[in-house]
Amino acid sequence: MDSKVSIIIPTYNCPYVDQAIKSALNQTYHAIEVIVVNDGSTKYQEKIRPYLNKIRYVEKENGGTASALNIGIKNATGDYFAWLSSDDYYLPEKISKQMAFMKVRNADVSYSNFNLINPDNKVIKAFAGMKFPSKMEFYKSLQHCCPINGSTVMIKMDIFNRLGLFDETLRYTQDFDMWLRVVQHHEFHYLNEPLTLYRIHEEMGTKKYSQKQMEEANFLFGKFHNELKKLIMKENEKLHRKEIFTNVYKNNLWRSKESVSGTGSSYEQTKAIIKEIPRLIELFQIKTMLDAPCGDFNWMKNVKLNIDQYIGADIVSELIKLNNQKYSNLKRGFLNLDIIVDPLPEVDLILCRDCFVHLSFDDVRKALNNLKRSGSKYLLTTTFTNPRHNIDSRTGYEWRPLNLQLAPFHFPKPIYIINENCTEEGMLYSDKSLALWKLNTLHF
Repeated sequence: MDSKVSIIIPTYNCPYVDQAIKSALNQTYHAIEVIVVNDGSTKYQEKIRPYLNKIRYVEKENGGTASALNIGIKNATGDYFAWLSSDDYYLPEKISKQMAFMKVRNADVSYSNFNLINPDNKVIKAFAGMKFPSKMEFYKSLQHCCPINGSTVMIKMDIFNRLGLFDETLRYTQDFDMWLRVVQHHEFHYLNEPLTLYRIHEEMGTKKYSQKQMEEANFLFGKFHNELKKLIMKENEKLHRKEIFTNVYKNNLWRSKESVSGTGSSYEQTKAIIKEIPRLIELFQIKTMLDAPCGDFNWMKNVKLNIDQYIGADIVSELIKLNNQKYSNLKRGFLNLDIIVDPLPEVDLILCRDCFVHLSFDDVRKALNNLKRSGSKYLLTTTFTNPRHNIDSRTGYEWRPLNLQLAPFHFPKPIYIINENCTEEGMLYSDKSLALWKLNTLHF
């Protein structure tokens, strides 16, 4: 069954509202509802009446765009929120293309490019949106402007339950405030295709109230200054990690002829877990799984996964591109993610094999906290069961064995364990295992 999208159209004395409604109703994606919120209009209501039997219509006293959007959200029954300003309109495949894009990316939030049109619907500028070469540049832009057009945004509806609704005290920048709250927890995925037509006209709010809009924006720049600074610092750290492991991949620093992920990802070293993981999945009724890092998918392609969705994630973008080309299908996809800082999908099981052994203690702690923030249920990860002194090291291509039940981790007794039958280094690591814990029981 297709996910339902609630298209919310707030309107106040707008002569173009009928065009907006018509464009929403003409979507090729059929699992939609169109909610028009009349924010105390005194004219142009006649443009809405022909559509009353096809839309959900709410009237309220004038309170501003934020209040109208919030009323729409409270009346919505969809899984996703899409906002359409009443003077803009959607191209027919807007919802269909953006929904497909989000499904492939496993995205909670997305926005797209757009075209500018004049009052007569003539395109005066194509591809008018801001496209950024990196997430870092996107974050930096938020320090001085709002690069996101609200009429291009699509968001999972449950985000409002966790982060709150639009701030009704902000008459002109309620959208920017919302994006600044959301970006701290979710990645904004950008679809570089114009799917919305954004109208330029003399009565538009950004022209009539530009001074007040700037005053509110300056307030928000100050309010979110520290949060944006933290995001930029995290992205800097991520770029350093990405550089390290991309270098490993490009130069095959782990010296395996079979897998760029190293000798530990060869078929010979994974025969035991290839056999045992399906049993674990059946026993614990796993239906969705995140494999991070997934590497080159060399051994995992041999595992018989009877689940609804497999998501492989890795910090090396070139690996993800190749994996998607070779292995993706309706139930399997790959994402370029850093498990330490990037928002992660909520799944039944996170497999994190041969990862913590390459991270510093501090990065293990950050990664574990990020895994827990996903809301996922189980963690299946590498541990070494023999007594040993855990040694801290820099995050990088060098590794060392870690017993996660000992200091400084102090994980409880695992609820399930698979010995990998590791034969590397003359059986030196014969205690290497995959151990299962409930994520909410781990505190480090």
